[in-house]
Amino acid sequence: MLGRLGMGTQEALKAYDSFASEIFSNRRMSLTEKYKARALEETVQKLVRAQEKGSMMRNRRPGQEKGHAFVCTMPAQRHKEMVCLRTYDVEGDKYPNCLIYEAARATTAATTYFKPMTIKDEEGQEEKFVDAALGTNNPISILWDEAVNLFGKKRRLGCVVSLGTGSRKVEMAPGGEKLKEKARFLISAVKVMKEIGTDSEKDHQRWQAKFEEFESTYFRLNVDGGAQGIELSDWQKIGQLKARTRDYLQNPEPV
Repeated sequence: MLGRLGMGTQEALKAYDSFASEIFSNRRMSLTEKYKARALEETVQKLVRAQEKGSMMRNRRPGQEKGHAFVCTMPAQRHKEMVCLRTYDVEGDKYPNCLIYEAARATTAATTYFKPMTIKDEEGQEEKFVDAALGTNNPISILWDEAVNLFGKKRRLGCVVSLGTGSRKVEMAPGGEKLKEKARFLISAVKVMKEIGTDSEKDHQRWQAKFEEFESTYFRLNVDGGAQGIELSDWQKIGQLKARTRDYLQNPEPV
């Protein structure tokens, strides 16, 4: 919403508040899909139409670009092999014809919540994707590589702002233990999930050290407790998350 659709932060938050209930109100009795993916797809497509900025991830309308953006997703059968779905052209990109709603679905296909999203590459070959949080909950290293590849190493750096969801112990969604016993795919996914919290913090510490000698360059905002106790589908608790964020901003940690 912020990148390809060029929405402001308040506009994006308001939009999420309005459609979250539509997405997470339709429960399914399924091992790998607790909610109807179709509801999410239709909601995103409706949002895309309302913005009137085209349906492709690639922004090919001159004068409408508002910076470059990408989202991360992961092949369902190849964990930790990251794929970027971009709004800009790069050499060797396998998914130049990805639609906005496909990218949104692929990056929200959280294990046990939504089924994997199928996307075709430039040769028409299909592959299923899941939420990249399983392997890249903190994509700062990928961001750096993308920027260097796009702008070159000599491009002057302004600043890097990293937004976290809090340091927390990563837990499986409710019912995860039963799913672990019944679905082989979920076994490997759960193992990766246990590494997310630790890996995100390690990435932060590594990059903080790299930027240490450059004043006012790297900023990490990570709300205490983050989304602890708030599941992806807990749209009714969004007020709690906002309250935690306000408290954090009033008493931020030194960066």
